[in-house]
Amino acid sequence: MVRRSFRVRMSDGIELATDVYLPSAEGRYPVLLMMTPYGKGNLQVLADILVQSGYAVLVQDVRGRYDSAGEYHPIKQEQSDAPETIDWVSGQPWYDPDCGMGVVGISYLSTVGLICAAKRPGHIRVLLNIGGFADTYRISHRGGALVLHHMLPWSIITSYSPQPSLQDIDWDGVYRTLPLCEAAGAAGFDNQLWRGWMESDLRHDRWQQHDVSDLLDDIDVPILHISGWYDLCLGETLALYRHFAERACSPQHLIIGPWSHNGVLSGPEELSGVNFGPESRPGVPKRIISWFDRWLKGAEPSADLTCDQKPVAVFITGENRWLSDRSWPVSDVQQKEIYLADGSLSWDMPPVGGCGSYTYDPQNPPPTRGGAVWEFPAAELNPGPADQSELHDRDDLLVFASDPVSEPMTIAGPVSCELFACTDAETTDFVVKLLDIHPDGTARLICDGIVRGHLREDPSISTPLKPGQVHRFCIDMWSAGHTFNCGHRLGVEISGSSFPKWDRNLNSLSADRPTKARQKVYWGPGEASRLHLRVVK
Repeated sequence: MVRRSFRVRMSDGIELATDVYLPSAEGRYPVLLMMTPYGKGNLQVLADILVQSGYAVLVQDVRGRYDSAGEYHPIKQEQSDAPETIDWVSGQPWYDPDCGMGVVGISYLSTVGLICAAKRPGHIRVLLNIGGFADTYRISHRGGALVLHHMLPWSIITSYSPQPSLQDIDWDGVYRTLPLCEAAGAAGFDNQLWRGWMESDLRHDRWQQHDVSDLLDDIDVPILHISGWYDLCLGETLALYRHFAERACSPQHLIIGPWSHNGVLSGPEELSGVNFGPESRPGVPKRIISWFDRWLKGAEPSADLTCDQKPVAVFITGENRWLSDRSWPVSDVQQKEIYLADGSLSWDMPPVGGCGSYTYDPQNPPPTRGGAVWEFPAAELNPGPADQSELHDRDDLLVFASDPVSEPMTIAGPVSCELFACTDAETTDFVVKLLDIHPDGTARLICDGIVRGHLREDPSISTPLKPGQVHRFCIDMWSAGHTFNCGHRLGVEISGSSFPKWDRNLNSLSADRPTKARQKVYWGPGEASRLHLRVVK
């Protein structure tokens, strides 16, 4: 293998530090691109693997990061830099234009890949999308709430080169900083990216600068989409798959495993004390290379985990098996509703109405335990199906449980909650979790979601709640593929927070002073709070 280093000049004179890895033999090769804000040196191992498979691999520090010149403006700058880099590659003697180029997209790199495919379709023939997104607002917010646990440290690691150590910081204290715009400074790494985002809790122009959604209809290339049930970008990766599966002519394949955001390529078989078995690690790197070989070298398609007839493969937790299908959501399912009642869940509407209540105190918020979170051990944040039962001794949440299932029941598809609730505040949050409650009382988290009261209708418009009035909230809980085994119960937990996964709602729109809010959740005819599930037939 040969590595060559270049300074690739952009049209405005800025030079981007670029390493090109080539097979030892002279010749022309299909090219794989990786443009990263995290330091090109961190991708050398992956580049080595790809070069051994007969590719030329370009790894580049994006503008303003590490060894590249200029100022860093996430995503926005890639709109011009990425296509100009492709133009540079197209003139190199080691590039084979008959084969073309592909983009190795992992998180931010996937978004760059979308730009490449939209702006240089003649060269870009195929994409890999691992945990990618088109709309930065939608991966930095859920239901109007800020994904605090990730966006705050991300603003820091992308504002300093090399990225600083985030160890030995009181992250609980940092996450509690008020006003929130001072939180990066409280960690010792103030930055303008964070301050710009914190100018408003509404979806504003700074978020729009990071959005490439308007390019999606210009893209029609084969894409392998990969994510995990515990990936903080799962929702957006699934949204990209659905968009292209519905509108693009090119094949779209989807693989969802029991993985975290950073664990797709080489993560452990076990998360949160749950072992998913050797079947959960089906050689993802090998499948990635097979995908590129098919579309850049004309190789025969691999037909093990996915194929064009069944391009979707999802791992069913609880049963530890793969389910293949022709679409996502999977086709052979029944849409069902399970209703909240007085501490219970029922497949039938409760005949009598009622309500449960609790007080949400932002100064003592229910804490995050596992789930689809960024791996951040320094802040005691670890993804996975963590046991929530220790939280159920708190008096500031409600728990509902079904009868034990008499035979295994598998859900596969989107999960959402239709919640009827009221509060005595002008804004508040409602967090809903779907749980698998084991016979021993362990309550494993399957998926969750949140809604911010005053942003329930539109994240760009503040619509205060009317204290004391029952409102209908629609809460997106993303998706799940899970089997509830015999003797297990479905569980639902409702509270006012999962902190610091999401930032705290202070229950006020006019001050940075936390105040308590009294919440009521309703059930029964007319105010039938319920979950929407897709049950495999």
